[in-house]
Amino acid sequence: MPQRDVSTTTTPTKPRLRANSLGAIVNQFKSRSTKRIRKMGYKEFAWQPRFYDHIIRDERSLEKIREYIINNPLKWELDEENPDYAVDQG
Repeated sequence: MPQRDVSTTTTPTKPRLRANSLGAIVNQFKSRSTKRIRKMGYKEFAWQPRFYDHIIRDERSLEKIREYIINNPLKWELDEENPDYAVDQG
């Protein structure tokens, strides 16, 4: 019996998303959107890395997110990512 050549790789593979799961739907939306946006001439388009997403499950969660959306821009002056942030704030 001839020996089969079995190659071993250490290349990590992306875990497959379950069909019709929220993750699969978002993945497909982002993929199609990216293709269309780049086709429109925005060749450097990319999604923001390391974002925080959260599924809103109840009124309390919704209220916390609303508060964040309202109050977070007020903190922009103190944000180190703000180009106008003064280094000598402390």
